[in-house]
Amino acid sequence: MLYLAYDGSMNGDWIARYAIQLATQIDDRTLQVIHIFDRESIDAISEKIDDLHELAAEHNVHLMTRKVPRISDEKISDLLEKTIPHSRDSIVIAGARAKDKKQGFLKGTVSEKLLYSDLFNVLVLRVVQSGRAGFHGGLVLPVSGRDKSVYQNNRFLSMLLPLADSLHLLHIVRAGKSFVSHRARTGLQHRGLSYVREIQEELDSYKKDVHSSSLLSANWKHDLLAYANRWKAGLILLGATERKFGGSADMEYLLSYSPVDVAVFRIIE
Repeated sequence: MLYLAYDGSMNGDWIARYAIQLATQIDDRTLQVIHIFDRESIDAISEKIDDLHELAAEHNVHLMTRKVPRISDEKISDLLEKTIPHSRDSIVIAGARAKDKKQGFLKGTVSEKLLYSDLFNVLVLRVVQSGRAGFHGGLVLPVSGRDKSVYQNNRFLSMLLPLADSLHLLHIVRAGKSFVSHRARTGLQHRGLSYVREIQEELDSYKKDVHSSSLLSANWKHDLLAYANRWKAGLILLGATERKFGGSADMEYLLSYSPVDVAVFRIIE
């Protein structure tokens, strides 16, 4: 089942458009919207939920809603964790902060807590290009030397790739600032490109226009964002496999300065 943690904000509406698009790529085309409410917010959210039902109907998506009351100082993340089934079959879509108010886009948010709860699969989105109303364009997938199984049968890739115009597989070797000979540089890039092409073979079934690249970089974050901008991509998809990565300065940099939308996923074992 696909779930959307919806807060009723404008940013939440942008995330909802993504969630409805993703629902078109699952067998039952069903999306369950979960909204945690208090007395002040229940009336304001009803009209917005109606709008989501209309949008879902346009995409032939069955939208279900569940409104969960919040009492006193209950944590929203705790209520969501109690409401969403703890299962490998549960997929949760949530949003990063819309603006960095000196807190970061992900650090300390409800979405970060869901991402590292290990209770269900989670995709956290930061929408930069809100005028596009959902995902359009190319998908940039940075890949590292990790186990290729992270990309094989990846449920988030299986939902996003059919929506993408193209796939850009990028392997970045961190070179540091020290001198690297031309021969060593070439060897590192060739090994990186070989690794990327192995992943490309695993994803050939999607029949997408695929671009594979390997870069040697002293500033991988800058080069990743420059690459996405150069290809006019619609989305960068990042895997958060370690807790420290989600709240790290590197992740916050990417979320802060990306010229395109960013999604961070985590799949439970």
